[in-house]
Amino acid sequence: MVPWDGPTSADGRSPPPSGLASIRQAWVRHAIGDRIHAVWAVLYLLLLPLATTPKDVAFIGLCAWAVLRFPWTWRRYRDLGSDRLVWLLGAWALWHALSIFWSADPYQGFDELRAYRVVVTGFAIWPVIDRMVWMIVAFLLGAFLSNAVQLLQFLEWFGLHPNPYQRLAGFVHPINTGAAMAVAICWHLSATLKGRSWTCWASIAGLAAASAGLVSAGSRGPWISAAVGIALALVIIPIHRPRLRPRILLLVAMGVVTAAAAWPIAGDFVMVRVKQARANLEAFKEDPHAANEDLRLATWGAAWEAFRESPVLGVGAGGYAQAAAESSFGALLPNSHHANSLYMHVLACTGIIGLALLAGVVGLSLYRAYRDRADHVYVEGSLFALITWLVGAAFDTYQLSGQLFGMFVFITVITSRHRRRLDRRQVHNRQR
Repeated sequence: MVPWDGPTSADGRSPPPSGLASIRQAWVRHAIGDRIHAVWAVLYLLLLPLATTPKDVAFIGLCAWAVLRFPWTWRRYRDLGSDRLVWLLGAWALWHALSIFWSADPYQGFDELRAYRVVVTGFAIWPVIDRMVWMIVAFLLGAFLSNAVQLLQFLEWFGLHPNPYQRLAGFVHPINTGAAMAVAICWHLSATLKGRSWTCWASIAGLAAASAGLVSAGSRGPWISAAVGIALALVIIPIHRPRLRPRILLLVAMGVVTAAAAWPIAGDFVMVRVKQARANLEAFKEDPHAANEDLRLATWGAAWEAFRESPVLGVGAGGYAQAAAESSFGALLPNSHHANSLYMHVLACTGIIGLALLAGVVGLSLYRAYRDRADHVYVEGSLFALITWLVGAAFDTYQLSGQLFGMFVFITVITSRHRRRLDRRQVHNRQR
């Protein structure tokens, strides 16, 4: 390590506390590496809502660069290593991995475990966490590019076509697209309320595009999650930020007018999906074991039966398929590998212990997001982006998708209570 040659602490003999010497050294003497690191992080976030394979390539590059730079950045990780949420995430992933030992299908368990690779996102981006606004903007740009792909599908240009039921999914599954749009809406909403001049207008355009993308994806889980997140945002933000109330009222009025204008175009599509959900629910009420178009309720029932068979340890990661086949819903679920719900899948596969670890992760992440410092225009949206993700995960196994799980882990990292210690503006202020 290069000796510290910068400003000293009050006693005039030792370097400043909290690893500031290491931060300045890694920044000044390794500026190129730091910028490349930031480029990898921005590229990963750009591709995260857009496509799966390119996103994985960028994630590998980001992690590899973080490892290469570790000899010069290791002191920055002290605070991250003391973060309880990091340890809880690690414990949850570890328990999922251990449950493979009592699974009826270890190969499927390892396949599920692959998505948990994104828990190292904090390690990968921590040295450049002060560029988190760039990363959020990159995510929003990726969501906008996904909107462009949806438009091409709608127009049927370049060989692109809508999915069944005329759902516009972009390059990924409609659920993934819908979830990404729900998260983007929350951050755009925050920047619309707090941004100035071009930031505000760009966010309004992004909000409109993400809303259209959410509806056209046709995924009802993200629809519900976005409705919950937006409703809570419009209630909670005015309480904590009274000065934003006039802009919120104006935004609500604009939203109502826009929705009314768009209903003649999108109304039939939305009502078809709503009627399908109602029909499936009524069919399930009449006979839970009868075949219907959507087997989500049956997968939940099978997960509950699996939990009752093994309430403490669960059936193990990958063991859900066999448990579902042996349940009273087995005739409907001959090849179902997941429970169509984060919470039901965790309950069935890892039991009460897994659910307790998940509850700790959810509770602490919500608390951190609520207490996050309001030091950038997107901060108000992080809490509600997290809420939309958690609500949407009730209807699909988000944790088994590296794309969807990556969104959750990224939000938990940028709302860490330690992130301000690595903000370079703060380092400059202390050096002056």
